[in-house]
Amino acid sequence: MPAQSPSFIAKGDIEPSVFVQPDPTNDHAILQAEAGDECLGVSHEGTREAPVEGVTPLAAKANESCQVYTDGWPCEIIAGATLVNGDKLKSDANGHAIKAVAGDAFYAVARAGAAAGERVKATVTRGLIPA
Repeated sequence: MPAQSPSFIAKGDIEPSVFVQPDPTNDHAILQAEAGDECLGVSHEGTREAPVEGVTPLAAKANESCQVYTDGWPCEIIAGATLVNGDKLKSDANGHAIKAVAGDAFYAVARAGAAAGERVKATVTRGLIPA
């Protein structure tokens, strides 16, 4: 594993701690993942600006660099539903982690439990759950 996780160019606003997908039209670029997308990894947990009440902080705005945790990296990801330790994770419509089920591809494994909206510790890893 390299000393630092790779960075990609955001081709849209990217929230912190969400699944990201490769941009199919731009090399070395990412988009925030949606349900059913093949995910590259998880955006870093940091934000580009200080927290301000009423403002959604971003990991990166369009055309900015965004650090991404890829295969093998530990990370934190926002839970889109209740998760438990060991759940295999995929993206919901907002890039948040939900439990993958039989026949689904997964892109991370939960290393703790979390309620929807909380950040859960996970490890980025890819696989397919047998049907």
